Amino acid sequence: MALFVVLSAFGGLKEFGLSLNNFFYAPYTVFPKEGKYITIDSLTLQGINQNEKIQLATPEIQEKVFLNRGQRNKVAFIKGVKPEYNRIIPLDTIMPCGFWPIKESKQVIMGYGIVSELDMIGARENEIIQIMVPKKPKRLGFFARGYTTEPFNVVGFYQISQELDNRYVYSSLESAQKLLELNPNQYSSLLLTTSPFYSMKELHDDLNTLIEQPFVIKTKLEQNAALYRMLNNEHLAIYFIFTLVMIIALFNVVGSLIMMIIVKKPQFSIFLSLGLTLQQIRHIFFYVGLQICCIGVCFGLLLGSTLVLIQSKKPFLYVPGTFLPYPVRFEFTNLLLVLLTVIVLGVLCSWWTTYGIGKQKTKLGYS
Repeated sequence: MALFVVLSAFGGLKEFGLSLNNFFYAPYTVFPKEGKYITIDSLTLQGINQNEKIQLATPEIQEKVFLNRGQRNKVAFIKGVKPEYNRIIPLDTIMPCGFWPIKESKQVIMGYGIVSELDMIGARENEIIQIMVPKKPKRLGFFARGYTTEPFNVVGFYQISQELDNRYVYSSLESAQKLLELNPNQYSSLLLTTSPFYSMKELHDDLNTLIEQPFVIKTKLEQNAALYRMLNNEHLAIYFIFTLVMIIALFNVVGSLIMMIIVKKPQFSIFLSLGLTLQQIRHIFFYVGLQICCIGVCFGLLLGSTLVLIQSKKPFLYVPGTFLPYPVRFEFTNLLLVLLTVIVLGVLCSWWTTYGIGKQKTKLGYS
């Protein structure tokens, strides 16, 4: 029961964490194979959007910037996007304050963590911040500053998680291009949503006929490979830790079988007189130990499944300090994993305990 409940709880936390992190990633993202920017003209972008299997393609610019407001500073990433960006990443659903899309140039929407670090909580509407980026080397004069500074009005903020709230500042695509001194057809990436049965190979082949510059396509999973790898490793570690606890608990079964063998030892002569062999007597105790494990795992999974289903439908446990129900996820793979783990350990445990019966008869008092 404990193993199943913990695996279900970790599955819920994993799904919840990935849902927050994946919120900011499109199903497919096209990146330049070399360099920082990919060049896509308006005709090419129009041709991509005319593909019946591509639901929407919208460009994006992302670059690290330096934010300043008074005595407060912050390093973040600016994302220059078009209004239809909201159809891929529904940013308006996590904006408790402000509006989308950005209606004018030099307007930004930032995360609540950035708002807090720049001490803008409770500030007046359309608060101005300074955004600074390094200038391109070829445009630097001898007495010129090494960075470009532009004022931007803060017209809203989003809130989803502490990590993401401290990372991104959103502006219009044109404002970001001007700030970074980019050409109108230069982008950091191209975000795509496609029909469900559109394979990666088909997508790559179709885009290869339209985009001249070498590119790579990454899915949500590939863009978060490190996070997925870390979560899978944690899931495996939790499984092994609780399996070790289960092995320790199975010594109760070992003790019960040993005591049963000692108590029934005087009656072995009756079994032998009836024609049973010591090997068959050994099988009796082996099956008793296996039945103990099977009955225990059935009751444990039944109780654990009940707790997980109640928590998922009518929560009774909440994250401390919040009204957020503790996330759990009922998965049949966890049921099967726990069932197989207990049965395998039960077989090994019962076999090891009863192995001596029939091997050395003198231990049982027979010659």
